[in-house]
Amino acid sequence: MDEERLQAYVNLINEILNCPDGEEVERLKAQPELLDAGLLDVMGQYAEYLRQQGDENRANFLSDFARQLAEALGISSPAASSEEEREARFNFLIEALSATEESNGNPEVVYPLLQAKQEQLDDTFAEMLRRWAEATFAEVETEQAQSIAVVIGNFSNLIKNFPLGNRAVNLEIAITGYQIVGTVFTRETSPETWATTQNNLGNAYRNRIRGEKADNIEGAITAYQAALSVYTREAFPQDWAMTQNNLGNAYSDRIRGEKADNIEGAIAAYQAALEVCTPLALPDDCLQTARNLGNLYFDAGNWSASIPAYDQGIQAVEVSRSWGLTEASRQEISERGIGVYDRVIQACLNDQQLTLALEYTERSKARNLVELVARRDLEPQGNFTAELRETLSNLRQGIRRQQRQLIQEREKQGIAIATQERLQQLTQELEQFITQEITPIDPSFSLTQKVEKMQWSEIQGLLTAGTAIVEWYITAKEIITFVISKEAKLAVWRSTKEDVETLYNWRNKYLEAYNTNKIEWQESLTSRLEQLAAILHLEEVLKLIPQTCSRLMLIPHWFLHLFPLHSLRSKRQGKKGTLMELFPQGISYAPSCQLLQLLQTRQRHHCQSLFAIQNPTEDLFYTDLEVEKILPRFDSQVLARKQATKTALIAAKQELETANYLHFSCHGHFNSTLPQNSHLLLAGAKVSPVPADGNPQRYLKISEDEAIDLSKCLTLDDLFEREFNFTNCRLVVLSACETGLIDFKNISDEYIGLPSGFLYAGSASVVSSLWTVSDLSSAFLILKFIENLQNNDNLALPLALNQAQLWLRDVTKEELQDWTSQLDLDSTWRGEIRYLLKDMSAKTQPFQSPLHWAAFTAVGL
Repeated sequence: MDEERLQAYVNLINEILNCPDGEEVERLKAQPELLDAGLLDVMGQYAEYLRQQGDENRANFLSDFARQLAEALGISSPAASSEEEREARFNFLIEALSATEESNGNPEVVYPLLQAKQEQLDDTFAEMLRRWAEATFAEVETEQAQSIAVVIGNFSNLIKNFPLGNRAVNLEIAITGYQIVGTVFTRETSPETWATTQNNLGNAYRNRIRGEKADNIEGAITAYQAALSVYTREAFPQDWAMTQNNLGNAYSDRIRGEKADNIEGAIAAYQAALEVCTPLALPDDCLQTARNLGNLYFDAGNWSASIPAYDQGIQAVEVSRSWGLTEASRQEISERGIGVYDRVIQACLNDQQLTLALEYTERSKARNLVELVARRDLEPQGNFTAELRETLSNLRQGIRRQQRQLIQEREKQGIAIATQERLQQLTQELEQFITQEITPIDPSFSLTQKVEKMQWSEIQGLLTAGTAIVEWYITAKEIITFVISKEAKLAVWRSTKEDVETLYNWRNKYLEAYNTNKIEWQESLTSRLEQLAAILHLEEVLKLIPQTCSRLMLIPHWFLHLFPLHSLRSKRQGKKGTLMELFPQGISYAPSCQLLQLLQTRQRHHCQSLFAIQNPTEDLFYTDLEVEKILPRFDSQVLARKQATKTALIAAKQELETANYLHFSCHGHFNSTLPQNSHLLLAGAKVSPVPADGNPQRYLKISEDEAIDLSKCLTLDDLFEREFNFTNCRLVVLSACETGLIDFKNISDEYIGLPSGFLYAGSASVVSSLWTVSDLSSAFLILKFIENLQNNDNLALPLALNQAQLWLRDVTKEELQDWTSQLDLDSTWRGEIRYLLKDMSAKTQPFQSPLHWAAFTAVGL
């Protein structure tokens, strides 16, 4: 603080102390340029001086007045004026700067220190920083001043992003710091550092809370333009592009000047940045800038211009995904870019480019699974020895193991450098092996297979006459429903924003009831599903489907995968009923059209051989009935009860992989916290007591003294990592609880659940459940499903399942007794069923609730 300003503060304070009562505010208004944190700080010091002189009354008056002024100005109260407290504040300032210097600006070191004393991060801190820096710079050599300025710059970056305390004050401290740095690193002496500081100062001004917004934006523009006087495209291309993006943001927000001119200025800046930030060269920066440019066009209603801008961002996301070392990193990249997909789809629809909107929708869905399946199915073609194929498989499997280990280490916040280096080494070994051994025989084979975007013509090519696809896409503003068929043009239904909010509320209440009050959830299931049909405006959607279509393929989005859409009731062509009844040739599901296309390339075997897991925990009474009545229909192998261990399953890998039909009749569990730990429970997996030092990644506690040892279960992780080859498998039936649930918390619509594991491993279709199912009703349903398939070799799997579901819903006690009498049951089973039905009348429908028949879905072909 210079002497002249200090004297002005003192003069104003004396005026306030000596003016007639009631005129204090007028004296302040007469000198508005002095109303800042500096005045408050001097007031505090002056009050302390008066106390030392014994003038307690005027000291107290001045302290109270300063606090009221601080509140009126929205500035932190002045520091307590005692010498002891001022010294403590000064020590905190030096401690914060020292921690910044010693850690090289590491937030993990500095932020805990700031958090512990965040009440001291106020305007006085900023003023103290300024005074200390000015005094210090006046006493040290240039080299030392520059070293101190670097520390202050790093601290300013930290405090600007500090998530705690007063955000407005934090930004003021950052601005003060950048201004200090600019006095040491000037354009003439250190142009590059000065330009960096100007860019940082611009960012702080653009986000500034205090002051007039228009003034702050002008300050940001001035700072960015100053930085660009040094950051030229030729000398500093990446820094130049980054600053151009920031300048574009400032022009987008600008209040002064003509709006049209500001928009043109923003467009010019973004387009300039994108000349350097291309999807291939700088994908992360490209995503940020392309999204900004697209949003600018979108918000102005220029849909056609926003689409190519968003497309650049999408290309950047897809390039970044291809570079990701792990599935987790690729998923994270997809989540960062999901907003761009939302906007480009909406822009295409607004611009009446419906097919392009659908193509972008497909590009966003289940990308990780699509890429994994595509790469897994990619095998070298030609005369390869078994040894070469085994080496290829081992290298791939080794990479998968290292990827998984890397994810686990990062979850534990480990450094993971050694694992990452090993992963890179294996990837290089695989690339070298392909180049030297595989490519000479099959030149088309490569390390990775690039999954091209799916065109409208390819989507239509999935369909035969009489089949329609209904595909959903949910944004924050609308529910978009695409209707695809060969018989008609692509049709789209779009909801209101209120529908989206209603859907979110419905979802939250459904899941809360399911997780916390099963009885209430069961009793209200029918009414909840009726509400869902109304929210999705199902009747309006069905009007868009040609009347000639009798088969339906459903492609949900995000959390819609959790619900039995096939059981929703509506009206079509004057007929009321569930979708299964309105489309009598069957309802099937798929995560995306592109995954469906990949599945269609797989060979479809007849279900002749069966491998079954039967009641490993020996507590599912009707599971034994289910498996025992299915086995004689096939060439079968079964691991029953205590024999159904993980060890036995792995030992039978060859038999498992040659079977056309895999049947798991057991307990299942979807792990919403760690989806990769979702599992099918095998014999010997329950342990009691829980090991005191048990790894929580391995042991899933189910009570105080009992846990599930995941290493003894068949987990989703196993399906992806053990290199199972289920390409001979036509059908997987997961007759267990929650086997069809997926990770709905994943906003990128990545289809992560047990069905995805079996699809990845090679199966063409998976039948699984959406909730905790009864082993009795499940047994009847699955038996009827298999009976339908056996009675008609040409019957499609989804239709066989739908027919079984409708049968179970409508079957009466009398009909059920007739049917079970044909199963050749022993006296024990007959007695159990008689006991179950004894209090019912002949026409009672015991399984009429969707609780019993709606849970199972058929995903795939």
